[in-house]
Amino acid sequence: MNYRIFGFALLLVAFSCKDKDPGDMQPPTVESLSINNSSDSAFIMEAGSTFNVAYTVTDNISLASCTFDIHAANNGHSHTGGGSPGGEYKVPNFNWSVNDVTPLSGTSYSGSKTIQIPDSAAGIWHVEVIGRDENGQSGSRALSVTVTNNNLPTISITSIIPAISNDGLVHLTAGTSLNILAMAHDPNNLAAVYIKLYDGLGNQLHVQSVPVSGTTVNFPANFNNTSAGNYRVVLEAIDILGYRAIWDVPVKVH
Repeated sequence: MNYRIFGFALLLVAFSCKDKDPGDMQPPTVESLSINNSSDSAFIMEAGSTFNVAYTVTDNISLASCTFDIHAANNGHSHTGGGSPGGEYKVPNFNWSVNDVTPLSGTSYSGSKTIQIPDSAAGIWHVEVIGRDENGQSGSRALSVTVTNNNLPTISITSIIPAISNDGLVHLTAGTSLNILAMAHDPNNLAAVYIKLYDGLGNQLHVQSVPVSGTTVNFPANFNNTSAGNYRVVLEAIDILGYRAIWDVPVKVH
């Protein structure tokens, strides 16, 4: 046997095994995450404005990647690692997201981003940073950004029976109704108003068009379902310039 070749092969195996540490049980940590030099957990900003994000990710052995992510806060999901806990149930009016992955090595990485909010956006988004190590463990931190937009139509609720509970949901007993009286308004004139119903998976079950003329329309939006489950009632208003506003409420039928 050629012992030199055998020894060289063992050496290669030893080095390849160093890629991962099976004893590493400590996930990466997002040491800091700030917007415009502030580490508050929640921010309110205008559509079309720009903000700066800075963050630092560390790991005890070796980082593999860092993900910078912006996503809608529309399904009650939560975040760990400090910052915003999440848990919002508000559907955004605009499809805005960012997902940038940076391959890494070493134990520390600091990054920064300059983000411009789309001028058609409104609603709540999470700005999240996720660090992953060589063993696939991850740590994250998120901040909440509420985007306001004066360009959009407004949807106001005159009455809602039963009322929205402290958990953010309307609770119904099977066979009973949710009754909403609403008003949509836009100074540039409304182009369309819709009442939509979704199931708990986000599938659209029903859509109803509300007749509109001029700047304002008052309308009822009622929901009745005999099947237990999770639903979402969505009111949507679009003006003649194409700006879109959303009001929504999750409904749990028991």
